[in-house]
Amino acid sequence: MCARILMSMAVVLFAIGMVTGAEPEKSAVELRSDVLVMGLPLAECEKGVYQIRLTGNVDKNGKGSGVLELDPNAPTFDELGFRSVGGNLPAISLECTLKIVKRKKFTMPDSPRIAAPLREVEWVIYAIEGPKITSKLFLTMEANVWSWSRLLVHDKEGKVRYVVAMRQPPPPEPCHPGCFPVGTPIRTPDGTQPVESIREGDVVTTVSPDGTASSHKVVSVFTTKNRLIEVRTESGNLVTTQTQPLALADGGMRAAGELKVGDRIWRWDGQARKAATVRSVSSTGREEPVFNVVLGDSAIFIADDFLARSKPPLHAPSTPKGADIKP
Repeated sequence: MCARILMSMAVVLFAIGMVTGAEPEKSAVELRSDVLVMGLPLAECEKGVYQIRLTGNVDKNGKGSGVLELDPNAPTFDELGFRSVGGNLPAISLECTLKIVKRKKFTMPDSPRIAAPLREVEWVIYAIEGPKITSKLFLTMEANVWSWSRLLVHDKEGKVRYVVAMRQPPPPEPCHPGCFPVGTPIRTPDGTQPVESIREGDVVTTVSPDGTASSHKVVSVFTTKNRLIEVRTESGNLVTTQTQPLALADGGMRAAGELKVGDRIWRWDGQARKAATVRSVSSTGREEPVFNVVLGDSAIFIADDFLARSKPPLHAPSTPKGADIKP
C-alpha cells in the first residue's frame, strides 16, 4: 500500500514538473514613446495618438501578451515651452499579443567612431495584434534588447508609413515627500476640493499633533508625474505615491510605501481622528500626474480622509529613506 502511495505521489510530482517545465520563462516589458506633438493617426483612436505605452510579458521563444495604451490628449505648453498638465481624456487600452514574425542578421559598426570594427547583429520583428487592433503594427529591435525599439505602422500595401521610437523608461524620480493623483479630495473649511484644483492662497484644513482641526493657507502647489500605490485599510483605501508621509496613530509619520500590514494610521471621520489598521500596500500599475500642496514644514492636512504631511517648502531638510518622520 505504501509503495502504491509513493508511486502515485511521484507520478503527480513528475506531472507537475512537466507542466511547470513546459511554461517558458517570461520577461517583463515596458516601452514608451516620447510625446508625439503632431499626433499619430491610428484607426483605434479618433483624435490621434500623442503618446504610446506598451507593457506585457514575453517569453524566450518570442511570444507574449500585454496592453498597448494610446494617449489621445494633445500636449500643452507654457510660455517657456515646458509641458503643462492638460487633457483629461482616458487612455485607450488595447489587449494585444506579441509574436516574432521575422529575424534578420547583418553587420554593423561596433561603435560610432570612424573605422570601428564590424559585428554581426540579429534584429527581430514582432507583430502586435489584438481583438480591437485593426492597424498593422510591428515592433522591431535588436534581439533580446528591450531598452529601445521602433514601433512601425504599415499601410495597406505593407509598406512602413510611420516610425515611432520606443524606449524603456528610467525609474521615476522620487516624489519627495509624496503626492496624490487627480481627483483626490482635500478637506477644506468649506468642504472638499480635488487636489488638482487647489491653488496658491487657498485654505485647507490641517490637524495639529493633538488632533485639533484648524486651517492653513497654501504656499504653493507641486505637480509632477509618478507611479501610484494603494494603501488598503479596514475603513477605507488611499491611492498615493511611495514616499507620501502618512500620520501614524502611535506618533510620527511613515512613507506610504514603507507601511506594513498591521500598522495603524490616522483617518478623519469629519470631526476627529480615528485609527485605521493597514491591510495591504500594493502597486496599482499606474503612472499618472500627481499633486501636492506646500504648507509648513510639518503641516498635516487631510487627503481622502487620511492624515498626510504636506510637501514642505524648498528650504526644509529631507528625511533619510526608511526613517520614520516626526511631525
